[in-house]
Amino acid sequence: MDLRGALERSVQIPGNGYIETRQFYFSPRGEFLGAFITVVWTDGTISRLVASNTDGVITVEGFANYPDDTLLTVGFSADGRATISYAKGNSRDTVDWYYEADGSAKVHQTAWFTSETGQRSFSQTYWSVAPDGGPFGDVYENLVVLLADGGTQQIETTRLSDGTVTTRIRVVSADGDLVSDEETTVQVDVEPQEPPPTDSTPKRPAPRTGTGTSGGGGFEPTTRTPIPTVVNGGGWIGGGGAPKVEHITDWWYRAPDGHVTFLGSTLKTLAQE
Repeated sequence: MDLRGALERSVQIPGNGYIETRQFYFSPRGEFLGAFITVVWTDGTISRLVASNTDGVITVEGFANYPDDTLLTVGFSADGRATISYAKGNSRDTVDWYYEADGSAKVHQTAWFTSETGQRSFSQTYWSVAPDGGPFGDVYENLVVLLADGGTQQIETTRLSDGTVTTRIRVVSADGDLVSDEETTVQVDVEPQEPPPTDSTPKRPAPRTGTGTSGGGGFEPTTRTPIPTVVNGGGWIGGGGAPKVEHITDWWYRAPDGHVTFLGSTLKTLAQE
């Protein structure tokens, strides 16, 4: 794969004990040339998957090895669109990223949770990612809690781009009868203050337990310094050459029940001399 003169877009995804970098390459005319998915463990172990476009035929070589039970499936189109999907080997957790050629994406995540008391619940979350790697637009989450009596508690949360968060909580009995139906609307900070970066390790916000009424629906940023072994540090990059990265901002979404979801990363670059 000849990448001389190619334009690059790259984004960084923090994981459980690893950092994943996705790099997409395009010709100056906008033709998709190929992509790298590189996984760097905290102990320095590196693995890489390489996709190449040869006369409209996409070939994939190598593999991405994760320290946990994450399984990766990828699909690339000659026009630059891509699907990157993850599944957990010992659960039904999945995350699907659907990229357009301009770097924007739609994301769908399904996650399962077990409380300390053994109560099971699962959530489906949908959001969008801008070409710069950060979240934008609305975030929708549907959380279903499996109650001990066989009924369910369903918590639907919609966070609009203006910071309006609407939460609807419905409880349904084991017989299918509606027990309660409540809806609340609150306003959250659209542009929360970013903390100063401390080190290169992603800081996932601590989860909070709750019943769906503890608040939530806001974005919570954490920042970190670039990792030298990860190309370009992170965030989407247009044009040739790598910018000088000052720090990386990871964006997280806190649901009303307290758990957090990674949404995307953006970077702040230093002024080029």
